[in-house]
Amino acid sequence: MSTLLERVQSWDPHEIAARPAVQQLWDKGLLWSLAHRRSFKYPMGVSIPKDAFFDYEPREMVPISDEEIAIMCWCAAGTNGIIRNDLSFKQGAVIHPWFEGRVFPSACNVWTTHLVFFNDEGTYRYIPHVPTQPVEIETKDDIWKIFQAFKDGLVQINDQPLRIKEESPLAWKLNTPFILKPGTVVFLPVTDLTFEFLNLLFHIYDQEKSIVVDDLGGGMEIAGVEKWVKDGTLNGLHTPLSYVETQVPAVVYSAGAFMIQNLCLAQAALGLGGYPLGGYTTLILFGGTPFLKGLGFQYASDKKGFPYPVGIPGHFHGHLPPFMTIEEAVRDLYEVRFKDDYGRYSPTVKEGQKVMYKGIFPEEREVHRPFKEELEYVQKVMPYSEKTVEIVTATADYLYKKYGRLPALGDPFIAPTMVNISHVDVKFYEKYAKEGSTWQDHYDHFKIWHNGYEPK
Repeated sequence: MSTLLERVQSWDPHEIAARPAVQQLWDKGLLWSLAHRRSFKYPMGVSIPKDAFFDYEPREMVPISDEEIAIMCWCAAGTNGIIRNDLSFKQGAVIHPWFEGRVFPSACNVWTTHLVFFNDEGTYRYIPHVPTQPVEIETKDDIWKIFQAFKDGLVQINDQPLRIKEESPLAWKLNTPFILKPGTVVFLPVTDLTFEFLNLLFHIYDQEKSIVVDDLGGGMEIAGVEKWVKDGTLNGLHTPLSYVETQVPAVVYSAGAFMIQNLCLAQAALGLGGYPLGGYTTLILFGGTPFLKGLGFQYASDKKGFPYPVGIPGHFHGHLPPFMTIEEAVRDLYEVRFKDDYGRYSPTVKEGQKVMYKGIFPEEREVHRPFKEELEYVQKVMPYSEKTVEIVTATADYLYKKYGRLPALGDPFIAPTMVNISHVDVKFYEKYAKEGSTWQDHYDHFKIWHNGYEPK
């Protein structure tokens, strides 16, 4: 029996894009999708616990198709074009490390929220493709790029599907009866917080000249940058570390929330069922307990002895030990912009040249810029100074040595919310819900997407 990777590698993306089911998705309007976005918790093929209200025998399980997964991945996290980079460099445009645009917004155009999904065959990561023009999918004729991107960007993390049995100590009675079941696909946005945390420290120190003070222990200790306060380099507002440690994650985590919303809208347009939820902590899902292998993250411990995820070798490498020293992590944020033959803003990097993104993507990726007069424009960039690199390193080193983690409060990697996608058991909803609770798209789904198959 072929694997998901083998099946996808045999695809002809143009043929799939030409199918009527795919073509008609282009005509599904935003307002329609918003109006029909609903949670459908009960998937086909799952025995529902019987009680005084529910007494239902499920229909057979039908897995989500490979093509449906590809569409969901693009809708959640796909590439949609090259950004404009429409700040001047004096206004702080260099806070954008990359020029790739996605279907969801992300603070500072930092792409460190990654899409992982689980199905019956294992655990996978979807890596969006590199855009070459301002709008990648301009018409229906470009839809094939969605399937080509899935073919090129599908990576298997492990062969262990994420399934939680009802008798497991991890089981939540609220969710376990209908999520993580055979036939379902679970999408999980995984956010790398440390990169953007360091990225905003560059802005705070270079542009704002702020002074970060550590108020987490009740005092107001300067967070490792006394030297530059005394010589006048940092003369801006005093910024409490508690503010940085709470506000930065709030902004970064929003990227995963946007992914979840996109998945829910795509679910509606496809005529699928779905259910966004939390409740299973990052510690469990990432494999930090003996109960579940999960994604297989490596863990470290902070000064209080609490574990936190630092990365998966070959897939996610955190910008902190053991994958990088603090100095290397901060230096990488500088070099990803300005290093010769590597940095996005370096004039020695040519259009289409392949470079690495340390810890972010596992392979080299092409550089495509938004600038009209590229060489002249790039040469006007004023890079962060070496002094700024030293200042950011000093604060990062202060936090890591004092708290044993970076950032000091949040986990470097986190995945607070996921979406469980399944086929809607319309017979269940016919029996228990008001008329109109399902719509024609649910009834037409198998005819359109599964060659007219009628589930038993």
